[in-house]
Amino acid sequence: MPDPSAPTNAKTFAALGEFRPAGDLWTRLHMNFTCLEQERYWPENVFQRDRAFKKWPGDIEGRTLLAWILLEQATGRAARYLDCVIDSWPAELNERGYFGNIYTDGISEQQLSGHGWALQALAELERLRPGGPARRMADPLIERLFLPTAGCYQNYSIDPSERQAAGEYSGSHLKQIGAWILSTDVGCFGIGMAGLIDASEAFGRSGELAPLITEMIDCFLAIDLEAIRAQTHATLSACRGLLRWARIAGRNELVFT
Repeated sequence: MPDPSAPTNAKTFAALGEFRPAGDLWTRLHMNFTCLEQERYWPENVFQRDRAFKKWPGDIEGRTLLAWILLEQATGRAARYLDCVIDSWPAELNERGYFGNIYTDGISEQQLSGHGWALQALAELERLRPGGPARRMADPLIERLFLPTAGCYQNYSIDPSERQAAGEYSGSHLKQIGAWILSTDVGCFGIGMAGLIDASEAFGRSGELAPLITEMIDCFLAIDLEAIRAQTHATLSACRGLLRWARIAGRNELVFT
C-alpha cells in the first residue's frame, strides 16, 4: 500500500514477493526458471571446481544461487535445487572457507569479483530465509577474503598505460602489478565491492565494514573508466553498489555528483 505521506508525484516500487507478475512477464520468469534448472545447473554441475580455481571462483555458483533466489521471490515457485547446493557448499570451499586458490603473494580481482556474486546471493538468501544458513556461509568470505584486502586499494592500478585491450566477454588474469593480480575484465573488483555492500546491509555489518567499503569506493571513483576501458558489466555492478551505499550510509553525493 503506498505511503500516504509520500509526495503525490513520487514513484513507488513493490519489493520482490509483494506482488505476483502476470501475462508475458509471468511467462518469461518461468521460462528463465526452467532454463536455470536444466542439466547445466544441476547441483553436481554448478560448482566449477578445478577450472574455477584458476579463473572465476564463486562466479557461476554465486550467479546461479542469486538467480534461483530472486526467481523464487518473484514467482513464489520454490527453487528445486537450492537446498541441495546450500548443503553441498561447505565441501566445495578451500581450507579458508571460500572458493578458489589461496593466494599468499597477491590479490586476484577475479576472485573478489566472483565472490561478489556469491555475497549478493547470500544476502538475498538471508532476506528470503532470515536467520538461516546465509550468515554462516558468508562470514568466511568476508573475514578471510575481503577484509584482508584493506589498505591495498590505494595501490590498485588505475593507469591506462599499465593495461591492455585484451578483455572479451569473459576475462582472464592479465598480470600482477604490486599486490594486485589484474584481470582483462577491467575493473571487475567493483563487482566484489557491490557484493560486499549488499552483504554489509543484509547481515547488519555496515558500520564494521564501512572503512573497507569506503576505500573500495574511493578507488573506483578515482578511475577514468573510459580511459582504462573498464568493462561495462563491472562498471554497472559497481554503480549499483554505490547507489545502495548512498542509501545505507546517507552519502547522497554518490548519487547527485
